[in-house]
Amino acid sequence: PDARLAFILEDTGALILITQQRYADRFAGFAGGMLLLDSDADALAAEPRTDPAHNIEARNLAYVIYTSGSTGLPKGVEVSHGNLADFLASADEAFPRAPGRGSAVFSSIAFDLPIPSLLLPLLQGKEVVLLGSSGPAGIEALARLFARGDSLSTLKLTPSQLELLVDALKRTGGQIDVGTLVVAGEPFSGRLARIALRNCTPRTRLINEYGPDRKSTRLNSSHITIS
Repeated sequence: PDARLAFILEDTGALILITQQRYADRFAGFAGGMLLLDSDADALAAEPRTDPAHNIEARNLAYVIYTSGSTGLPKGVEVSHGNLADFLASADEAFPRAPGRGSAVFSSIAFDLPIPSLLLPLLQGKEVVLLGSSGPAGIEALARLFARGDSLSTLKLTPSQLELLVDALKRTGGQIDVGTLVVAGEPFSGRLARIALRNCTPRTRLINEYGPDRKSTRLNSSHITIS
């Protein structure tokens, strides 16, 4: 909503907003500079392609992510480069490297769920497939990817998205061909875990990463990891 976007820009004290021409009118009240990726494309293309000089340290801010605000105003959580690097290093250790293109991202990057799917493959020298939608269209695109025989090294999604993916595969055919399938964001039931494994290739390792739920899914399977 426009009011939430305006609040975040004011709360962060943002100096520059990067967007596109079709969204510019939504930020008419923004006092900082605005960079339009489409309208300013020619000027951007003329910029040097070399890495800019910087003095970024581990303690410097990498990004701010906002809570839903369901109990009041949204609260910004500051994540430093050191925080992010430590998290990705632990993910690289916890999620076994496996053959495949890399990962697929279909959730909004304004949410914390896709961070490992977006950045971890790049650190491992692999590819990121951007599917462009966190809704049914993104799930359908992911199902078509598997239906044509593509394989991924890592995939992270919520149980709700996993259930939609299984349903979509019934229409498109194919299996979830992923080395490490990470499920997070919501409680993960044993029922859904069993359904998921029946729709995965034998190489798939399934990891339940949902921390707040103390009733952990426990299955007698070497392909299940509870973290």
